[in-house]
Amino acid sequence: MTGQSPTGCILALDYGRRRIGIAVSDPFQWTAQPLETWTGGSPAALMHHVRRLIAEKNIVKVIVGLPLTLKGDFSESTRKTEAFIRLLEKSVSVPVVRWDERLTTVEAARVLRSMDIPSRDQKRKIDQMAAALLLQSYLSHLESKPSGLEEHH
Repeated sequence: MTGQSPTGCILALDYGRRRIGIAVSDPFQWTAQPLETWTGGSPAALMHHVRRLIAEKNIVKVIVGLPLTLKGDFSESTRKTEAFIRLLEKSVSVPVVRWDERLTTVEAARVLRSMDIPSRDQKRKIDQMAAALLLQSYLSHLESKPSGLEEHH
């Protein structure tokens, strides 16, 4: 048995100042798919949108990318993301997990280039692709850990 979450999808958010990439897993928590990029609205509107996604897609957990420095330290971006996570934790009824997102945007750009996505479309898709890579990293971690262990990432 793996360390999977309860059956249901996992939502991943790649939080950014201007855009938030959103990805979702399949119900078996095997694969991550890019879903959308949130590009506007107030924090309250974003929380409403996330709650709607949780209800519509049977979300059992939300993963939020934590933008640590390459050395693993906190930065100004990390502090802003932490503030967003605290708001999210107060706004949703499912667990919220912080997950190291170092280099996911760099990797997302590489993946989009390798898929021959036109550069004008890459900006639109890069955040949701980064969220999908973040989520796939988390899902791989779940697959590899023995059941019953707490998450420490």
